[in-house]
Amino acid sequence: MMNFFDLPEYLQYSLIFFNLILLVINIYCVVSCVIFEFKKHHLALNIILGILTSILYCTAVSANFNFRKNYKTDGFDIMLMGEHFILMAVLLIILAAISVFALYAVLKWKREHITPASIKEGLDRLPAGLCYHNKDGVPKLINHRMDNLCRFITGEPLFDANEFWRKLQKGEVLPDNIAQQTGENPIVTVLGNTTLSFTKIEREIGGEKLFEIRATDITKKFALSNRLRKSNNELRELNRRLQEYGENVYDITREREILTAKVNIHDMLGKAQLATKRYIENSDSHITKEELVDIWNGTLYLFDGGFAETKDDVNLDELYDAAKIMGIRLIIDGPVPKDKSLLRFVMSGARESLTNAVHHAKASELKVKLYSTYTHFIIEYTNDGLQPEGEISEGGGLSSLRQSVETAGGIMETDIYPKFILRLKIPSKEEAYV
Repeated sequence: MMNFFDLPEYLQYSLIFFNLILLVINIYCVVSCVIFEFKKHHLALNIILGILTSILYCTAVSANFNFRKNYKTDGFDIMLMGEHFILMAVLLIILAAISVFALYAVLKWKREHITPASIKEGLDRLPAGLCYHNKDGVPKLINHRMDNLCRFITGEPLFDANEFWRKLQKGEVLPDNIAQQTGENPIVTVLGNTTLSFTKIEREIGGEKLFEIRATDITKKFALSNRLRKSNNELRELNRRLQEYGENVYDITREREILTAKVNIHDMLGKAQLATKRYIENSDSHITKEELVDIWNGTLYLFDGGFAETKDDVNLDELYDAAKIMGIRLIIDGPVPKDKSLLRFVMSGARESLTNAVHHAKASELKVKLYSTYTHFIIEYTNDGLQPEGEISEGGGLSSLRQSVETAGGIMETDIYPKFILRLKIPSKEEAYV
C-alpha cells in the first residue's frame, strides 16, 4: 500500500505546503467570523476546520522530520502518514473542499454587507483626502490619500491632526511644496503639480463630537483662477491707460496739429527761400516771378493760420515739382506705398532731405530708396553732394520728423559714412504696396 514516504520528496513538501495554505484560510475565516459577529454555528464550523487542519499539518511535518532524521521510525505520526496515508489524504481533500466553501461564504458575506473594513476600503478609494479626529487631535479614521498628503507636506505621518492643521494654517510646509493661501482655508501646491484646498468641519458621529479635515484637488480651478486674475489685472491696466488717453486726447491732438503746422511752415519756408535764391542766382531758372510770388503768398498764408485748412491728400507730383524748383533731380527706387500714412513719411523725409541737400550738401541729385522687410517699411535718402564734416545736429526739421516717426512706433537713423544717409523704419502693414 502506498504511503507518504514513498512519494517523491517534492510531492511530500507540496502536500505540506498545501496543508499550510488550508490552515491560513481557516485562521482567516475564524478571525472574520469573530470580527463580523457571524452566527455561532459558522464560527464553530470554522474552528473545527482549523483544529483538524492544524492536526493534519503538524502530523505531516513531524512525520517528515522524524523519518528524514531517523529519530523515531515507529512513532504515531509515522504510522498515520505511512500505514494510513490514504485515509489522511482523503481527510485533507475533504478539509480543502469545506475550507474553500467556508472562505467563499465569508467573502460573499463581506461583499453583501457593510462592515468597518468596507467603509475604510471605500474611503481609501476616494480622490479626496479625509481625516476624522477628536478634540485632542487623535485620528479616528484616515484614508490613504490624507496620510500620504501629510507625509508630503510635513514629512511625518498623521499622528496629531491638530498639529497638522496648525501647520497648514501657518503655511509651514516642506520646501518642495508651496503654501498658496493660509488661514481658515489653506491652499497648498504639493510637489509643484497638484493644488489642494483644505477645510475643517465639526461633525457629531454616534454621539461623539469629531472634526473632519478634507483635502480637495483644485488644480484646474486654481489654474483658471490665476489666469482670470492675470486677465483682470491686464484689463485694469488697459482701462487705466484708456482713462489716461481719454484725459490726454485733447492735448495729444493739439500737439499733433501744432507739429503738423511746424512741418508745413518749415517745408514751405525752405521751399520759398530756395526758390528765391535760385531765381536770383540763375537768370535761366525755370521759375517765373509770378510763381515765386505765389510761393511766398502760400508761405505767408500758413503764418496767418492757413495750415488748419491744409489738404489731407498726398501726391508725389508735388514732391517732383518741389525738387524741380530747387534744381534737384529726384529719383525714387522701389515700390511706392499706396497706404497714405506711409506715403506721408516718404514725402516728409523727402522734403527735409531736399532742403538739406541744397543748403548743406550743394547736391544736384536726391535718391529715395524704398524696400520692405518682414517687420518694417524702410525709406533711405541719399544725395550726391558734399559729405558732412562732423556729427549731424538735428534742427527743427529733423527733430519734427523724428517725433512723427517715433510717434508711429518707427525708428529714424542718420549716418555720415561712407556718405550721408537718412533712414526711416516704419512698422509695415499688410498689402500696403502697389
